[in-house]
Amino acid sequence: MSFSDWSRAASTYLNYFKSNQDRFRRELLDPILLNALNPRGKSILDIGCGEGYFSRVMKAVGAKHIVGIDIAPELIESARHQDPSGEYEVYDIVSAPVLWPDKFDGAVAHMVMMDVSDIDTAYKKIADSLVPSGRFVLSIVNPYYTWPVGQWRVVGNYRELIITNYFVSRMVQKPLGNGRVPHYHRQLSEYINIAAKHGIILSAYLEPAMTPELKERYAGFNLAKILNRLPLFLVLQFDKSEREF
Repeated sequence: MSFSDWSRAASTYLNYFKSNQDRFRRELLDPILLNALNPRGKSILDIGCGEGYFSRVMKAVGAKHIVGIDIAPELIESARHQDPSGEYEVYDIVSAPVLWPDKFDGAVAHMVMMDVSDIDTAYKKIADSLVPSGRFVLSIVNPYYTWPVGQWRVVGNYRELIITNYFVSRMVQKPLGNGRVPHYHRQLSEYINIAAKHGIILSAYLEPAMTPELKERYAGFNLAKILNRLPLFLVLQFDKSEREF
């Protein structure tokens, strides 16, 4: 992931963020992440904060202090514009040094880790930024079912899911608007085991399902129809261990 990739994609991302499809995704996942983080009274690092919306959500429910970081200057500029009193920094979690050792009670990466080229380095920096017994919560697309492993095709009146090459971890170029950005497919075990190497231990594994309210509100969406059948998103909750690995 580079500045140029996401700088070029920033305006497209902001347009997608305003779409009903992305609003639906947030309405599904946000409450789950908030419940896992319980940010009230805590300091939180928001990794890949984009235009800062989830930082603002956490602030609204009583987080004590939030630092939002993102690789794209254009997105950080948007976050600062919408939340002038907030703290937002242009920061590459792969290449930049740790700036906040042992500072945060929690960290969150909301639909971000699939875009990070080196999660080994990222996990190490997240672990170093958390206080002892700090918590890290991430949401990702489900690597078992989603692109590039899972591809849907129409067969008559049905949509059929074709699964290919799950075991091959790789970088692919993901379409975004008129351009492409890097997307890193990894096995689920990599997300869990690489974190454990740095003392971030999985404490909860969640497969978000449609709620009755979302089923009614988004009945016509293909994404909603698919989510009635299988979990396209995952939420992983990690707790920092004081044990050395």
